[in-house]
Amino acid sequence: MNLQKKYACLENQIYQFENYSLIRIREEDIELIRKWRNGQIEILRQKEKISKKQQIQYYKLIIKKNFKKKNPDLILFSYILNKKCIGYGGLTNIDWDSKKAELSFLVDDHRYFDTKIYRKDFSSFLNIILKLVFEELKFNRLFTETY
Repeated sequence: MNLQKKYACLENQIYQFENYSLIRIREEDIELIRKWRNGQIEILRQKEKISKKQQIQYYKLIIKKNFKKKNPDLILFSYILNKKCIGYGGLTNIDWDSKKAELSFLVDDHRYFDTKIYRKDFSSFLNIILKLVFEELKFNRLFTETY
């Protein structure tokens, strides 16, 4: 497997539950992610809207560098439902020594505002990410904050 196509620290390229999957965050999805982040800014730590240029720079300078690391600072995934990107999420603020990380999750604005859909999306995401975190990575703790 080409390390450019997955995180070096992970065994698999695709993690699945029902029709949902997590795959290494794809460059083709970063514009969608930027729009979702800007559309839901009130629930994020983000203070200002992100420009296209800023999003591309972040992907190239921060996210992409973590693909090759044995102990990356973050592990982000495109969140796919029936072959369509509906969101993204993963692990940030990873502490490899303590085996803990912060959970990150965001979906398309339309899905976020529909409580029933959002509940199903988030539940399925948790089903996948919890197995990855505790079974594959053998972490001890996962935390998150809501804004």
